[in-house]
Amino acid sequence: MLLENEITDRTLDLIGEAVLRTNAHGDITYLNRMAEDMTGWRREEARGHAVADVLRIVESVGGTAVVIVAGVAAQKEKNYCGNGQL
Repeated sequence: MLLENEITDRTLDLIGEAVLRTNAHGDITYLNRMAEDMTGWRREEARGHAVADVLRIVESVGGTAVVIVAGVAAQKEKNYCGNGQL
């Protein structure tokens, strides 16, 4: 399992999009390099922090903060988008 996670993390680092992973509580477990650049957080610093603390999203018109939903489905680690959809 550890090797699988390392391979997955290395693959995600090569993706040209920002990717973050959370645990079942909505705490950051991983940021790829693009997500580090986008958020200004290093993955070691972000690990364990709530996703809402690390990723701040505002609407382009009006600057209203967007609420980030991170939840649990069937008590398994899942990744959620800001709109609650998988």
